[in-house]
Amino acid sequence: MCNYVYELVKYFNNFYQNYIIIDFEELSITKLRLSLAIETSKHIKRSFNLLGIKLPTRM
Repeated sequence: MCNYVYELVKYFNNFYQNYIIIDFEELSITKLRLSLAIETSKHIKRSFNLLGIKLPTRM
């Protein structure tokens, strides 16, 4: 489980660094990328919760 969430965080970080999430010229892509970011965040939080690791509320 630790390796899985570690890989997920690595891939999402790569995505976040290489793509603009909010692009006012491409609203359909913005909706898709924002949805992906939100769902990935939820999944990471659930995974960390299963592992008993508390996450900070803000970075």
